Amino acid sequence: MHTVIGWVLSEEQPEQTCPHDRAYILRSAQQSGAGYRESAFTAFQQVEDNLAALRILSQEAQQQKEATASAQESLQIFTDRYIGGADPYLQVLTAQTIALQNERNDVDILRRRMDASVLLIKALGGGWTVSELPKTAELR
Repeated sequence: MHTVIGWVLSEEQPEQTCPHDRAYILRSAQQSGAGYRESAFTAFQQVEDNLAALRILSQEAQQQKEATASAQESLQIFTDRYIGGADPYLQVLTAQTIALQNERNDVDILRRRMDASVLLIKALGGGWTVSELPKTAELR
């Protein structure tokens, strides 16, 4: 199709081409240009969407990190109270369940951030190597 566009735009069009053929070629070239514009707009939209997702997930990760720290602190308090005889073991189990759920939420947010990063790289056209990827500790 690229050669058709070049041929339509060049001045060296054969004179024996029928007017209907020229119209067909011109329509094909215009449709190709419209398809390119649509692809470019889609790519820009994907980049924008994934940048926004990364920004939102970064904020969400910070809030979740605080919630996980709070759950761990509560678990330690309830464990100490159980050892001291002040609380039943059910309190410790409940605190463990909450702490585990918060840790799972941490991992889920990290996975979603990685997905958004890969989709952003894909929308930008790729071009990265494994050595350029951030380490897991840098993402937390």
